[in-house]
Amino acid sequence: MKTYLDFIVTLLTFLLSLTINLKKATDVLKKPENFNDILLSDYRNLSGFSEQMKAYGICKESFKELFWKGAEKSLDFYLSTEFLKESLVNSLVEKQLWMNSGLEHPINKPNTDKTNASRASKVLNTFSGKWHGKWKAMKVHHLWLPVRKSSKELNHGFTLIGFQSCFTGDGFGWNYIVKKKNSIIVLGFVYHFDSNGQISSKNPHYAFLNSNNQLTWVSDSHIYYEFICNDSNCSNRKHYIITGAQYLQQPMGLKLISGFQAVYLSEDYKLPTFKNLNIAKLNYIRGL
Repeated sequence: MKTYLDFIVTLLTFLLSLTINLKKATDVLKKPENFNDILLSDYRNLSGFSEQMKAYGICKESFKELFWKGAEKSLDFYLSTEFLKESLVNSLVEKQLWMNSGLEHPINKPNTDKTNASRASKVLNTFSGKWHGKWKAMKVHHLWLPVRKSSKELNHGFTLIGFQSCFTGDGFGWNYIVKKKNSIIVLGFVYHFDSNGQISSKNPHYAFLNSNNQLTWVSDSHIYYEFICNDSNCSNRKHYIITGAQYLQQPMGLKLISGFQAVYLSEDYKLPTFKNLNIAKLNYIRGL
């Protein structure tokens, strides 16, 4: 009897030890990755994607430094006096872009919708992947990486809760998901480079996410209305539509000028995948 009880005690001790070890292993798996490791991984992905990115001479330290400068500058722009209200931006898009006959690809009417962290991350992730097309005379090869989770304090009481790294054809940058109390805001920043590999311009912007899962980006001079289309009636490849225009401050209010639309494919743009759309050039919109 004693031998049997000793066996049971030994077995229970073993099972308890196994349970504890499994829990420790599970906790290790659930432990979030180190922020610097995630950013380094994104740096390597972007550098490995394009020889052009390598030509900029960006090292992992400067990549990290530019990341935080971009977050700071995009947040400052969002909080500046140049901020445009979502209702005003949606009105401009609806009146001057939505019904415009010069569009090669139709867009949905913008509808205001409250942005939460889950939806912001989900919509930004729809842009993840490689995109190919043309911007003016420049062949474009974009790479959008998946949204990374984060928890880093920023200025003005904001917290960085997620970010998305991207190579944009002539530079690179990030989308930032930030939070303050119950408000979720999507920011962006892109560094553009010239032919000598030097930074030629810096573009802070912020986005409104509407109920059609379309993003309306606002910079200091342009509005960009962007979304992913999977409609097989116009293409047998997923495609990324950018519809935008420059805006001007006038005595009677804002006005859009120089409208344009570009369509990028998830495969090489040379493939004859489009049924009805011309993506060989940047299409300028009539009537603006």
